[in-house]
Amino acid sequence: MAEKTEAEAQLEADIHTLEVGTRQLKVQYDMFFVGARKIPPRELRAQLERLIRRNIDTSHANYAQRFHLTTAVSRFNSLSELWDKTIRGREQGYLENGRIVDPRSQATQPSTPAAADGTLARCRVTDAHADAARLKDLYQSFVAAHEKGTRTPSFEKFILGVEAQSSRIRKKSGCEEIELRVVAKDGKVQLKARPGR
Repeated sequence: MAEKTEAEAQLEADIHTLEVGTRQLKVQYDMFFVGARKIPPRELRAQLERLIRRNIDTSHANYAQRFHLTTAVSRFNSLSELWDKTIRGREQGYLENGRIVDPRSQATQPSTPAAADGTLARCRVTDAHADAARLKDLYQSFVAAHEKGTRTPSFEKFILGVEAQSSRIRKKSGCEEIELRVVAKDGKVQLKARPGR
């Protein structure tokens, strides 16, 4: 198997940075829309846009890398359009009580779950270790929601905390499945658990 060139290795690192950064950006925009952040995360978004521009020319990439990059850029662009549309709607007064109002039809649509109750991410688990892949995504949302420099638990401690909460809820409710949520409220980020009925 041929070794990767330096350019290919750098592209892979950039794709990974774009994917992780997009997840962090989504969490930060969700926090902004629920009022946990005062301003939108413009700095992180600008960094990711610069990274995309730097990798527009993928002539040095193999097919798999081009596909991976295109997928990551498409996700970033579709989320960016959604964020811009939501901000424009707020500026033009089309948001009322957490609902997006179409001024032409006056029909209302429910807002995103994050806008309604501060929930940034959620998942259901029956066993913390068996569902580690789902918990990894939830953990990344939890970490991304914290301000830079804030101490967060390691993934292993996070799993232990989930196990402890799940055990207490199972004893109280008798429910096997537990719903976990990352919630931002009043500038604080918390992990909340409840029976997954």
